[in-house]
Amino acid sequence: MSIEFLTELEDKIGTLLRSFEELKTENALLKEITAGAEGLKDKADALKSEIEELRSENEELKGEKDGLKVENEGLEDENQGLRVEGELLRSENEELKKQLNSLKTDADGQREKIESVAERVKELLGKIDSAAG
Repeated sequence: MSIEFLTELEDKIGTLLRSFEELKTENALLKEITAGAEGLKDKADALKSEIEELRSENEELKGEKDGLKVENEGLEDENQGLRVEGELLRSENEELKKQLNSLKTDADGQREKIESVAERVKELLGKIDSAAG
């Protein structure tokens, strides 16, 4: 074996060692990337589960919203009915106030007539007493 041959062999071995080290480094990097990818896959699966839960909750909330919408419409109808009833009662109340005022006026007039008649009766009784006496 010649020195030249051994030098070439040494160069080839050095090249192979460098390639081997590069491959080890690349392999370690690939392992990290794979582990990262698996972690991302786990996160993606967790997010998918969370999305499904949120969809389910969203559907429940939509159902609840629809129920509340129906209830609200019923309450609005009831409110409108109560408003109409309130207006009718206010109108009736005003009419009753007018009638009450009219009755008070009539009663005052009747009271004045009664007082006038009572005064006249007293006068007549006084005259009868004077004439009898």
